[in-house]
Amino acid sequence: MKIGTNSIILAVLMVGCFSCDRNDSHQKSAGLYDFVVLDENNSVGERTIKLSELVDDYEVVKFENSDSALFKVRKPVVSENYIAVIQGGMDPVVLFDRKGNYIGNIGNVGSGPGEYMTAYDALIDEANGRIYITQMVNGQVLEYDLEGKYQGTHQIGSLNKPTLFANGDESISLVNIAFDDAGVPLTAATFGNASDSVVRLIYQPLVTSFRDASGAGVGFNNEVWAFRNTPNNAFMLTFNDTLYTYNSRENVIAPRAVFKELSDKSSDTWYVGLEFPTAIIYQVMGSDSRTMWYDKSSAELSRATIINDFCGNAKESVSNFRDGYYVHIWEPGRLMDRIEERWLPENEMTAQQREDLKELFSELNPDDNNIMFIGKMKNI
Repeated sequence: MKIGTNSIILAVLMVGCFSCDRNDSHQKSAGLYDFVVLDENNSVGERTIKLSELVDDYEVVKFENSDSALFKVRKPVVSENYIAVIQGGMDPVVLFDRKGNYIGNIGNVGSGPGEYMTAYDALIDEANGRIYITQMVNGQVLEYDLEGKYQGTHQIGSLNKPTLFANGDESISLVNIAFDDAGVPLTAATFGNASDSVVRLIYQPLVTSFRDASGAGVGFNNEVWAFRNTPNNAFMLTFNDTLYTYNSRENVIAPRAVFKELSDKSSDTWYVGLEFPTAIIYQVMGSDSRTMWYDKSSAELSRATIINDFCGNAKESVSNFRDGYYVHIWEPGRLMDRIEERWLPENEMTAQQREDLKELFSELNPDDNNIMFIGKMKNI
C-alpha cells in the first residue's frame, strides 16, 4: 500500500499563550471546550476511591510462558481483544490476545520497511483492523494489521515522541513535542488510514527548544502524556502545566484544565494531567507527591487515593488507566514480594479480601511470564 504526502494541508495556528484569572475556580470558556481550573485552595479534603467504582469486568490475565512470549514492559496498549506491549530500548513491540496468548511481534527492530529502532507509542485501532507504531525520533507512523504484519508507512514530518489517537472515523491523530530549533515544528497531525493527505498543526504555546541557553540538548527530558481514556484527545507536555485537547475535525488545540497549588509551585514539582470520563486528574510529582481529583458531576476538587479493592486495597496510580482500561502488568516474583512483605501485613482489608489475596499469592510462580490486572473503565 502506498501512503505518502502527495496532498498536504498545512494549518498554522499562531496564538499567544493562554491566560486566565487563576483566582477563579472550576469552569471557564475556552473556545470549543470547557476550561477547568483545579484550585487547591478550594479542595474539599481527602477521598478514597475504590477501583470497583471505576472499572467493570476485573480480570487477572497470565501471559503465555513460551520463550517467544517473554517480555519486559515499558507501556501496555489495550483494545477489546488485543494487548500490545512496548518493551522499550531495542526490543520489538509484542502482541497478545486478551487471554494472554502470544500472537507475535508487531514488525521488528531494524531500519528496513516496517521496522523501527525505538518504539515510543502504539495504538490498536481494532475497529479498522490496524495497529500503528511511532518511534522516539522519526517522521513516520508505521501501520500494521492485527497480526502485526506491516501494511505501510505514513510520512508525517518532524516527529519527537509522537503519541497517537484513534478518532472513531477511520482517521488517526498524533500530538508531538515541537522544537523550534530542530526542524519544522509540528504540534499535531491527522491522517487517514489509507489516505495520502496529512493535516498538520503548529500551536505556538506548545513549541519549545531542543537546546537550552548553554547549548545542551534537553528537549527530550520532556514527555507527552496522553492516556486515551476520553474521546477528546486529552494530552499534556511535561514543560507545560496545562492539560489540552486536540479536536481533529477542526484541527484545533484548546486548553482543558490547569492546576493551581496552595502555594507557589516548587522547582522540583511537575505535573501529569489526564482525563477520565467522570474526572480530571492532576498527578503532582515531586517532594509533595499527590493526586488531585476534580469530579465533573459535583465540580469538587479533592486529594484522592485510589485503592485496588480487588487486590488487598493496594494503592494504584492514575497512570495505570489507559485506552479506556485499568491495566497493571506485574512480574510474578515482584508481585509476590509486594503481597507478602507489604499488602498482607500493612493494608487494612476485610477477611474475604485477605483470603482472595492469599489465593492469588498461591497461584503465582516467580519463573512464569508476567501477569496483568485489567478492567474496563465505566462510562466509556
